[in-house]
Amino acid sequence: MSKVLALIIPAAILFLLILSLTKINLRVLYQKRGKNDQFSLEISIWRGLLSYKLEIPVVEEIKKTRPGKAPGSLLRRIPEPAFKVNIELEEKDGHPIAEEKKKIRIPGPAWFMTTLTNIIRLTKRYGPVILHLFRRIQLRRFYWRTKIGTEDPSHTGFITGLVWGIKGSLVTGMYRLFAPGGAKPLFKVVPDFKNAGFSTVLDCIFEVRVGYIMLTGFKALLVKLKIMIGG
Repeated sequence: MSKVLALIIPAAILFLLILSLTKINLRVLYQKRGKNDQFSLEISIWRGLLSYKLEIPVVEEIKKTRPGKAPGSLLRRIPEPAFKVNIELEEKDGHPIAEEKKKIRIPGPAWFMTTLTNIIRLTKRYGPVILHLFRRIQLRRFYWRTKIGTEDPSHTGFITGLVWGIKGSLVTGMYRLFAPGGAKPLFKVVPDFKNAGFSTVLDCIFEVRVGYIMLTGFKALLVKLKIMIGG
């Protein structure tokens, strides 16, 4: 038994060391062209040897009646958009390891307000810990292109300038959160004076070591224990 432990313990330590030095690449891609929306999230390690991909396209709109209310009541059927989720775990050669497809529905406004309140509360509690992790994340790609057009060229020009300013502020603030030396963000706003419409593409790649994530989790646990002991 002691010989087995003598083999397992060094192997576990070596595995944790390799894991802590492993870099995770997170790619976020969002595209909107007219009524078509596409969101994908891809996580890969070891230069893409193993990757996990989540795709969420809008596929349909579902009408649902709230429980306990008749279809003819004042509270009519409320349309709720649904998404088809396609999750794939694949190897570097593209061979799928696992795949799952299902549908999810967007929650209502009450859920969003509760979630927003919880996010604000958690940010106040774990803000310094999260900020420390952000300072360890490398930005490998940031591309954000938006095309805007209205029926009135003067309105198009005004909105284009407004979006330029908003984008500049958001991207500058975000870039300062991450580790220095990363890729410089590229963003543009293209006015369309001939056609009315809106389209945007956001493509980002972030890179971080697993060890920093583990350390952040440990610090968050210490904060939670401190709050439990103190209150």
